[in-house]
Amino acid sequence: MSDQKLRSQVIRLAASMPKGSDKRRKLLAALQPSNRRVVASGPKLPPEIDRIVHDAVEEAIEEIGSSFEAYNNQVFQPAGRGFMFGTGTDGGYGGEAYVTMSYMIGSGNTPANPKIDKAIRDADDKAYEYAKKEWMRANKDFMETNGLSPDDIGYNELEERGFTSEAEDFDEYYRGAQEEEDVTFRLGAFYYDPENDRHEARLGEKNMYVFAVVDFDGHFLPSRMMTVFETSFAFKNPRDLKSKLEKALGQAVAAI
Repeated sequence: MSDQKLRSQVIRLAASMPKGSDKRRKLLAALQPSNRRVVASGPKLPPEIDRIVHDAVEEAIEEIGSSFEAYNNQVFQPAGRGFMFGTGTDGGYGGEAYVTMSYMIGSGNTPANPKIDKAIRDADDKAYEYAKKEWMRANKDFMETNGLSPDDIGYNELEERGFTSEAEDFDEYYRGAQEEEDVTFRLGAFYYDPENDRHEARLGEKNMYVFAVVDFDGHFLPSRMMTVFETSFAFKNPRDLKSKLEKALGQAVAAI
């Protein structure tokens, strides 16, 4: 049995199990390692707020990872200037959670955000049509011999006609088309000290910038990153920061 076929069967089996169950999580863990790690680099936050920001970002990204049963959750310190996120900041933390499109579609667990959901479902439709054309091209003689038209081609359609082997083969084409379609959820909380004039918020105050984006990668998903949430706020002390940051990150998670 090919790795792709085995992966397809594991996803189908996991999708049939109760969400959040131990058995389902163990099956998904077998598909890809899911060790969360902290990567330290870039400017350091002031010590009195470092743990507050780290823990808040970690909790938010773990909530996203849990919601979509992500394969790989990470929390890291951005490299600061020149880094894709956090350029020109005075420290902060980012987090990401990675999910394959094939798992999202197979489990029926897609984001509530209608724009993200549409992007994923449109990409899946394109992957399906591509797989169908490739399968029909490779099985032209089979279709002619059995009098099958394009409307008769698909996993369920072939299975209903007793062509079990061909149905499984079609499913491999479909899963193969989905294979390189990935969705990464990213969020971050970055700090600007009172002297940093690169921030749009109030100069002379401590500021925090919070964002959430969805990054698509693949042949059929959009070739762009989608910003779903961003906000800035000033804070007076660690207690004030904790309250405002938790609220902002909660809104960031909800936006997905």
